Amino acid sequence: MTDAVKAQAPLWIGLLTGPLVWFFHMEANFALVEWACPNHDWILHVVSAVSLLLVAIAGLIAWREWREPPGVPRSGQYMAVLGMVLSAGFFLVILAQEIPTWVLTPCQ
Repeated sequence: MTDAVKAQAPLWIGLLTGPLVWFFHMEANFALVEWACPNHDWILHVVSAVSLLLVAIAGLIAWREWREPPGVPRSGQYMAVLGMVLSAGFFLVILAQEIPTWVLTPCQ
């Protein structure tokens, strides 16, 4: 890998992780709801917790890139800010999707 690709990898991680993790969170919940129905609803909470952790880590990576010393191109700063905003937004979306699993059982 070239140095330019290595330098931009954290920016892309911060930018794309939130939407991708949200998509896989939604798909995993749909796939696991039938198995979770009798007594295994804990698996849905584990999927949500792991998803929230991954999105939070992506937000921290984007924040770290934003805090880099001057010399980073403006496009990198823009991507870092956008990564933080997307991570925060998808963190809230995943958290909002977790609320019904606490209120309702998977069988409902």
